[in-house]
Amino acid sequence: MERITTIPRWKIYAALAFVPGLYFVLLLSIAMTVVLGGGLILCCATALDSSGSASAIVGKFLLLIGLGVLLGVVACIRGVIVSFSRTRPAYPAIPLNLEEEPKFKALITDLCAKVGTKLPESTIIHTYSEFFVQQGSADTLDGRTSGRLLCISAPMLRNLSVNELRAILAHEFAHFSGNDTAYTMAVLPIYRGALGALQHLAEYTPGPGKDWRNVLMYIPLFLPHKFLQLYLFAFHRLNMQLSRAREFRADRIASEISGKKTFVSALSKVMSIGSTFDNVSAQVSLAGFREQVPHKNLYVEFQKRVDHDFDSAVKMRLEEYMKEEEHATASHPSIATRMSAIPEDDLRISDDGRASDLLMKINEYEETLSSFINTMVYHQIKQHEETKQVSPA
Repeated sequence: MERITTIPRWKIYAALAFVPGLYFVLLLSIAMTVVLGGGLILCCATALDSSGSASAIVGKFLLLIGLGVLLGVVACIRGVIVSFSRTRPAYPAIPLNLEEEPKFKALITDLCAKVGTKLPESTIIHTYSEFFVQQGSADTLDGRTSGRLLCISAPMLRNLSVNELRAILAHEFAHFSGNDTAYTMAVLPIYRGALGALQHLAEYTPGPGKDWRNVLMYIPLFLPHKFLQLYLFAFHRLNMQLSRAREFRADRIASEISGKKTFVSALSKVMSIGSTFDNVSAQVSLAGFREQVPHKNLYVEFQKRVDHDFDSAVKMRLEEYMKEEEHATASHPSIATRMSAIPEDDLRISDDGRASDLLMKINEYEETLSSFINTMVYHQIKQHEETKQVSPA
C-alpha cells in the first residue's frame, strides 16, 4: 500500500509566509491608522484656520480622532508583543514514567520505529478523553513536562483494545513524523498576535449600546480593522486546509499499521465513549457523594456503566458525530469523511486484551485522577450550598 507521508510543499510555504506577514500587516495597519487619523485631524485644523473660528464640539471631535489613532497603534504593538510570547498550557493530567511501564514503553517504541519518529520525551495520562501530541513544556497536576509530549486518555484505556490503542497512538505519532507539532509551534503565536490586535480594535466598533464617541474613534481604525480581518481569514482558511490534510495523512498511516477496521473502531469509541465520559464523569462522582460513598475509581465505575446506564448516550453521540458536515474552517475533517477516506484493506491483527493491561499502575493513575474529579465536584457542591444559604428565602 502506498503511504501518504507528505503534504504539498507550496501549501506549507504559503502558510509559513503568513508568519512574517503578520508583522507587515501590523506595521501597515499602524501606518494606515496614523495616516488616516492624522489626515482627518489636519483637514479639520486647516478648515478651522481658514474659517477663523473654533468650538468645543470640534475640539472633542479632534480629540476622539486622535484617541482612535493612539488606540490603533497600541493594539497593533500589542499584537506584535503577544506574537513573541510563549504560553505554557496546563493539563489535568499526571506524568507517566515509562521505565515503570515496560509493556507500554515497548508498544510505543515499536510504533515510533514504524512511523519514523523518536520516542516522546514526556508522556502524560489525561483525566478526560484526550489523545494528542505537542512540542514544548506543559504543566500537569504533578509537575512540569518538557520537550515532545504524548498525552493518552485515562477513560479510554479500559474501553480500547491493545490494537485500537495502537491505532490511536500511530495516528498521534504521525503528527511527530510529519513535523506537525513544530509547525503548530511556529504559527500558534501568530494566531494569538493577530487575534489580540483584532479583538482590541473590535472593542471600538460602533454598534448597539455605543454612542457617537465610538464612531469617531473608530474612523481611523476602520481600514486597519478590516485589513486584519482579511489577513486572519485568509491565514485561518489555509491553515485549516493544512490541518485537515495532516489528519488525513495521520489516519492513513494509522490504518496501515493497525488496519482500517481497527482504526475506525478506535476512532468511533474515542468520539462516542470518550465524549460521554467527559460529560457524565461529574455525574458519576456526584452520585457517589449522594450515596455518601465517593467512588475511589471513577474510571472503573464508568466502564461498568457503559453497557448499561450510558449505552444509549454513547450511541446517540456517535450518531451525532456521524451526521456532522464538513466545514472549510474546521481543523479536522468530519468523522464520516475521515472514515470513508481510508482505503479498504485485509489487515487483521489479533487484539490481545484491553489497553489498560499495558499499564502496571493503572489503578494508581485512575485513583489519582478520580481524586481530582471528586475534589472539583466536592467544591462545586460546597459552593452551591453556600449560595443557597446566602440567597434570600
